[in-house]
Amino acid sequence: MIIELYRFAIGTESFLLTTSPVAVTHLTETYEPSYVRRDPVRGGDELARSRLSIRLPRDTAIAQQFVAGPPAGMVEAEVYQRDDSATLLIWLGRIVNVSWSGSEAVCEGEPISTSLKRRGLRARYQKHCRHALYDAGCTLNRSDFRTEAVLTARTDLTLTAVEFDVPPDGEFTAGYVEHGMGRRAIVEHTGDTITLGRPLLGTEVGDSVSAFSGCDHSFATCQTKFINDPNYGGFLHIPRRNPFGADPVF
Repeated sequence: MIIELYRFAIGTESFLLTTSPVAVTHLTETYEPSYVRRDPVRGGDELARSRLSIRLPRDTAIAQQFVAGPPAGMVEAEVYQRDDSATLLIWLGRIVNVSWSGSEAVCEGEPISTSLKRRGLRARYQKHCRHALYDAGCTLNRSDFRTEAVLTARTDLTLTAVEFDVPPDGEFTAGYVEHGMGRRAIVEHTGDTITLGRPLLGTEVGDSVSAFSGCDHSFATCQTKFINDPNYGGFLHIPRRNPFGADPVF
């Protein structure tokens, strides 16, 4: 009998499903029985033809990660086929979107090679910093700007904790908060409350979360708040007049 194994991963967290009626072990990991069906795997030179739709029960753990929006990290997907003699990898990619159809979650996947389809030049000539906060260009260690907090109240879009009231208002604005595998952008910080861009599912009063200081990408914030101006990614002295404009005198 041919069975299939489906491995989904977000960072270090994995979600393992199989079409087998009993649990299956592969490479020390245990795949649990579940209803899973997919489109045929198509080969070819065009990447678009290698896309794959995987249908799962909408209450599975991996599908629930997409309820309030895509997870913060890339969702990797591997599909294996197994018979009595071998286990073969037949598709490798990432899940880029999940839609809902009745009791099913439809996971749309694309081959992992599409993650390489990026512009060769991405840096912009602009006054505000072009680096993402805490990335390699920014160089800041996010652990130095992390605040651990215990929630005293919550709504869909707000989290409240005593620890949020210690720094000045706005400290976490344009930063983010993490709980488990979830990460949400912070759009406002006032007093002991932060407002999120999207709900952070799975949080309850009494839970611990990690909030990270935000940045508005201005030179003043980089210099005074983070003391990181040598790594500022903007260009402060861009001429106001365009040298490539119609005026012949620059």
